[in-house]
Parts: sequence; C-alpha cells; structure tokens
Amino acid sequence: MKPDILFSSRALPDAVSRQLRVAGIAVASFRSNSIDALVERVLITGEMLGPDALEVARRYQGYFDDNRRRVAERLEGIPPDRRVRVYLASGAPLSTSGRPSLNQDWMDLGGAINIAESWFGDMPYASGIASLEDIIAGNPDVIISMNAEDAEEIRTRPQWRNVKAVREGRVYANPRGLFWWCRGTSEEALQFL
Repeated sequence: MKPDILFSSRALPDAVSRQLRVAGIAVASFRSNSIDALVERVLITGEMLGPDALEVARRYQGYFDDNRRRVAERLEGIPPDRRVRVYLASGAPLSTSGRPSLNQDWMDLGGAINIAESWFGDMPYASGIASLEDIIAGNPDVIISMNAEDAEEIRTRPQWRNVKAVREGRVYANPRGLFWWCRGTSEEALQFL
C-alpha cells in the first residue's frame, strides 16, 4: 500500500515505530486519552496536511471551544450535590474508566460526576473492570453504555435492578455517528453537549 505516514498514539511500541521508519513510513505519534490531546491531534494533522486542512482543523477547534463555552454557561451555578452521578459502561457492562481519561474529561465538561473517577488511579489510562458491587454502591443516576447491546443487558439483568439509573429508566446507549461520540474522534465535540 506504500503509505507516506502512519498516525498512531504514543502507545505504539518503539520497536514497531523503528520497523515502520526503516520501511520508509513516517510515524506521527500523538498524545491520547484526553480531550486536549484530541484537539491537539486535529490541529497537528491539519498542519501536516496543508493549509486547507489546517483551516478545517482551526474551524473544528473553534466549534469545540464554542461547545465548551456553551455547556459551561449552562452549568454555572449548579452545585456539585445537584449534578448527575454517571456510570459509563465502556465496551462491556463492567468495563469503565476514571481519572485521568478521555471519558472523565467529557463527563467533567458535561457537568457529570463519574462514580468511577477514583477506581483505577494506578492503572494505565485509568480504566478497567469494575465490580457490580462497586457500581451498586455508587448508585448512579444515569448509566451510559458505549453500545446498545450492553445498555439492554444492564436494563434487563436482575442483578442491576437495584441501581437507581435502572429503576428510573435512565440507561442510555451512547450516540454513534462515524464512531462512538465518547471515543477519541472528532465527534467528541458532541459528546458533552
């Protein structure tokens, strides 16, 4: 296929990067797992692809910043004890993430309290498998699932029935366009809205 460049996260092993460079393929490694890293990647990619792409990247950054401002204005004055407590099922009902992570960032921007915020502080990307007991103890007001199948499982499995979000019918599948809005793509600008 003879690509000119490979875009990757910084998680790409050094040995693989070396192999690609030896094969004549440039590697652009980007920070990941945060909203700021996402916007930075868009701008750097725009610079790499030329002036027209850079202009599109700058418009995206403006759109993203405007969405941040709009949400922050609407959240002003809402005290922490009135904010919604959220659990994110990220690819499986018991898979989730805390701080630091891209998911934590959009929850922060959206004014949510992530019940898993401190669960994985010592793990890479602050993510992992939660226990159902911890989720029940966290008693989220809302559950957002990355996919519809997991949302349906959470809604219908008896072991979830005592969680407030399930009892009150507030279990949602995350929106998906070209990809899930909760993932590190340009549609992230919509997630926290």
